[in-house]
Amino acid sequence: MKTKIKVGDVFIVPTGDGRAGVGQVVGVYGKSDYYFAIFDTIVPLEVADERAIEALKLPLLFLGLSLDAKIYFGDWPVVAHAEVDPSILLPAYKVSMGTIDNIHVIDYTGTRSRPATEAEVDLLEFRSTVSPVRFERALRAYLGLEPWLELFDKLKPNELTTTAALFD
Repeated sequence: MKTKIKVGDVFIVPTGDGRAGVGQVVGVYGKSDYYFAIFDTIVPLEVADERAIEALKLPLLFLGLSLDAKIYFGDWPVVAHAEVDPSILLPAYKVSMGTIDNIHVIDYTGTRSRPATEAEVDLLEFRSTVSPVRFERALRAYLGLEPWLELFDKLKPNELTTTAALFD
């Protein structure tokens, strides 16, 4: 079944071993990129939908910009809808404006920007959209089901590189 994604959707990420993680769509960028939050909980797959809402109170394990394919095609079933916790801090990024050496800080929506300091240029990542499979693999690696790859580190939330820290 094809599912239209909405901010606030709570979904299940199966890990392939009878368990699942819980995630939520916590933001949107443009028309087709979404911020996914994966919470620090693993539940038995058969009760994941019943325990999904309580997982939203737990710390974030992963946060990143991705596409809706796994939700749209039902691989990550949407099991609930809830308000996004305002304490979830969405990222800020660096972008080149016009020339490679004209770097700006941009908020998670892409609507606010300002020139970056040298420290921010070193600290921030360029905005990138990752495959939903990267979240699955990072979750599996977190559980020891496959090797941890350095690229999974970019999915870990960083309070220093948030829109709130750099714009508010």
